[in-house]
Amino acid sequence: MEEIEGKSEIERLRMNCETSHRERLNGGMVRKRDRHNSMEACRCYSRPPRRTANHSHPWLLICHGQERQRQTFYDLLEDRYYTKIVADMRNKYCYSTNISEWLVLEDKDSLECQLWNINSSCTVKIPSSGEDVTNCMFILSSPPQGDTNGHIMLIDRDKNILQFCALGEDAFQQRTIGLQNHDERFDYGVVFKGAIYLMTSYCTLFEVKIVAASSLQVTELTSGDLSNLRPPWIYSFQHYLVESNDELLLVLRLMSVVTRKTLNFLVFRMNLSQRVWERVKSLGEKTLFLSADGTNTLSFPPSDPRMKKNSIYYALGKQRSLYLFDMEDHSISILLPCPIVNRRSSEFKWIMI
Repeated sequence: MEEIEGKSEIERLRMNCETSHRERLNGGMVRKRDRHNSMEACRCYSRPPRRTANHSHPWLLICHGQERQRQTFYDLLEDRYYTKIVADMRNKYCYSTNISEWLVLEDKDSLECQLWNINSSCTVKIPSSGEDVTNCMFILSSPPQGDTNGHIMLIDRDKNILQFCALGEDAFQQRTIGLQNHDERFDYGVVFKGAIYLMTSYCTLFEVKIVAASSLQVTELTSGDLSNLRPPWIYSFQHYLVESNDELLLVLRLMSVVTRKTLNFLVFRMNLSQRVWERVKSLGEKTLFLSADGTNTLSFPPSDPRMKKNSIYYALGKQRSLYLFDMEDHSISILLPCPIVNRRSSEFKWIMI
């Protein structure tokens, strides 16, 4: 079993033919050296790519296959993909958190969940929520490390139920948040300057603080009226909430009502003292990374020229392409991270390796 590294179909067929030919020459027997190499290949195939540079950078994780049992890792810098079946992710559903090194893995049989670090393979058990987590968000107050484990919050996007606990505890506390509109729900969540910020489908922004072991302080900061932020002729848009170092950003992807084609991006920063969104015309040295459903976002200051600054990498649902929007000239480029995945049965997630 060998690692697939973005090779063409012809190259893969040639490799398979050569492998079969060698096996026939050896009479079906594997020599000791070949057996050692095969075991090493299996280990490489069953673990995520390892960090090779001195610092981490965003990768695209694509979960695909009928049961999404395969993982393809796309390296933006190298423009190369690696398809694997990671042992720790077998028979697991995979969910993003706001901290891109940590994923939530749910066992398909027992439905038990655990946090899993994609770089170290460390795990942290999560209490059972008693809910279907398929349409939930997972928010970590801080990366789990040592005795300062912080809190985890699970947001049910269908019922607007917030469940939270300190990592290491055996049960979640629960609170239901009543929203103004009957069809309004929580869409996105990030951690910014020690507080959790949640945005609804109507673009209402809430600040949530865990003030005691079983108490939440919830404050509505802005209403959902964005009519003064977007052009009056734009009726269709997707919004994203992004934590960007010292800024809390709102990103609007403006779309054609008829074709749903992306027309433009608008970016705003939150002025917390005045509780208003302020227009940002340039990201400067930063680059934003947006998932298809908006629950998984990243902000990163690239030091490598192969990753474009002042730009937005974004994915769309049921597509296997990745798009790049240039904030300076408003151009859109199309990338194909992995041509072998099925667009209807794949999920894109941004991670840090």
